Amino acid sequence: MAGLISKILNVISRKLQGSSNTLSLRAKPDKLRSLLVYGWTGSGSTLVCQIGDQLGLKVTKLHGYHIDNANLIKLFMIRDPRDVISSNARREARQIYETDGIIPAMTFELEKFVRMGYKGDYYKAVEDPSTLIIKYEEFVRGKEQELIKFLAAQYSISVSEEKISSILQETSIDKNIERAKKIESFDDYDKKSLIHGNHITNKGASGKWKEDMDQEFRKLLDSKIGDLVIDSGYEVNNDWVNSKTN
Repeated sequence: MAGLISKILNVISRKLQGSSNTLSLRAKPDKLRSLLVYGWTGSGSTLVCQIGDQLGLKVTKLHGYHIDNANLIKLFMIRDPRDVISSNARREARQIYETDGIIPAMTFELEKFVRMGYKGDYYKAVEDPSTLIIKYEEFVRGKEQELIKFLAAQYSISVSEEKISSILQETSIDKNIERAKKIESFDDYDKKSLIHGNHITNKGASGKWKEDMDQEFRKLLDSKIGDLVIDSGYEVNNDWVNSKTN
């Protein structure tokens, strides 16, 4: 459990320095075992909600908001903003993508990312000691077991290896792709699994933006949210803008 949990512990430790907040890793969940999952679209919040549901938690999922409630266990989900734009161009802007191509679809999604205030939500979450920021890249594609154990520990839930295996199977990317195929469009979704039509692109892999974004679009994205790409830990500078495109 040294991976995800140690990183979360480090985040909590940094947030608590100089603060009177009494948040600990084993937080004090309410009697309803409530969990709030929020953050950016395309950042894995649906998977986290599915896992929470399998653990018997009362899960609420939101996008485009920051919730100031220290009594809730809150997880703010992020992903490389460039992959968020690239992925959502094929999911939420699929009609534009299929008609006009990837650049117009990504332009639409970039404008929406800014309009929805996702950038501001991130900085608010960073300053909120009752919110844990979790990166998509740290718990998908083989690392989901750590997330299950972490959530179970938060609520003092005992989970056997058999239960973990069952949850992994029920929330697997292949299972969710099959669910998505039964739904006509992204505008529709299954209320139980929270899966939309066309929900998963590129099997959830990271780094697709490198193929999709030409230099002109990279400059546009950098002008809008380049500071967020750096501040959220995905780059140390903006050299990526002028790096060789695939």
